[in-house]
Amino acid sequence: MINKQDIDTNTSTLFKEMLKMKRREMTPGNRRRTQSPNITQVRLYPMSQERKYTRYLFDLMDVYSDIATPILRDNMNRWVDEQKIDNVRSDEFNDEFQLMTTELKEVQKDMFEPGGDGVQDDKGNIYSFLTITTALAVLGISVSKHNTKQGDKFTKQVLGVPFTPFEPWLEDVMDIWTLRNHDLINSLTTEYIKKVNFIVPEGIVNGDTVQKIMSDFRKMDTNMTRSRARLLARDQVGKLNGRLTKRRNQELGLDLYRWMTAQDERVRSKHKVLHGKIMRWDDNSVYADSIADARAGNWKSRSSIKGYIGIPGQDIQCRCTSQAVFDEIIEGIDNEIRKEKIESGEIAPSVRKKSTKKKGKEPTKTKTEKLREELRIKKAQTIKAREQLSKPQKSVKNTKVELQKIRKEIQENGAIASQLETRIGEVKQELNSVNKEIASLERELKRGED
Repeated sequence: MINKQDIDTNTSTLFKEMLKMKRREMTPGNRRRTQSPNITQVRLYPMSQERKYTRYLFDLMDVYSDIATPILRDNMNRWVDEQKIDNVRSDEFNDEFQLMTTELKEVQKDMFEPGGDGVQDDKGNIYSFLTITTALAVLGISVSKHNTKQGDKFTKQVLGVPFTPFEPWLEDVMDIWTLRNHDLINSLTTEYIKKVNFIVPEGIVNGDTVQKIMSDFRKMDTNMTRSRARLLARDQVGKLNGRLTKRRNQELGLDLYRWMTAQDERVRSKHKVLHGKIMRWDDNSVYADSIADARAGNWKSRSSIKGYIGIPGQDIQCRCTSQAVFDEIIEGIDNEIRKEKIESGEIAPSVRKKSTKKKGKEPTKTKTEKLREELRIKKAQTIKAREQLSKPQKSVKNTKVELQKIRKEIQENGAIASQLETRIGEVKQELNSVNKEIASLERELKRGED
């Protein structure tokens, strides 16, 4: 046998491990920024499913109205006239009226008893125990799918992917809801027959006019086949949606949720005061103004603000829903990740420096003191900037001096070069005169030899 507690634990563990894998991939900064996720999604009420259920009930109740209305319309004048003459209910009225109520009861029996033959309306719809329970089961599954889709919007925002766990308990929940609604519809038809049995004979005995009796019947008929049917559909769809939301949130390990109303003029005051407040799934009597208050344990009684005691969708015709709160579970997972990283040596444990200041509140600074402090800081920054700017200026001055020295040396070297050139010219002249003397001597020697 599958244990409910084991399923809840396994689902919660699996969800936390997937969330842990997702957050382990994040940088510490991203983890800090998303520790309180900004859940923008809103869980939508299953309005489409409610409308389908309402239309189904309208068609089913019309079967009874289509039997009773023409019989009463065709015979009411005669029944009233006979009552005026005899001053008592005639046997003919009694027999004819009882035939009508017997027919209504037979239709009810064929519709709702497991061995019934079933009834077909003028649209071709067949109503029997099997077809009614099947229609209700399909509708319940549709509500469940809608609920799952809405829940996936929240898990996808924190996981990156939808999270749809195995739910072996769902079949039992659907079966209970289906049989419960089968009984409620049966009770609605029983009440319809009882009211017909009361309004018509009571009006005839009291001597009411045909118009009044038929008017009372039409009011009852409209109330039972429309208003009460619509109320039943909204109430039961809302209740199933609320129970599924609670069960699935608790299985994920989510203990908190934010109450969300339909935010229209039909919202009741006791629900309106709860809109946006933080709630606990395990205690329907308290609320907190914020997640911070919930963490601090600052819970308040809903009675103090005349709020509804229960979960969204539980009250009659309630269209309220919930918004998942992941803050607690994310904070716990981030702490686990940090602890694991410290143990593995990936990061060093943070050590807080001990303060040397004496404990106690620091004196509050006046506006003037704060302005002076800001001016002092700006002045220090300006001086530092000027020092930085002066360094490249000094470097430029030094470079100019060096350039002047080099130019001076070049000028001095140029003077020496010109002196050398003059001396070289003089030496060249001396060499020319020597060469001339040598040439004259060679000529004289040559003459002496001749």
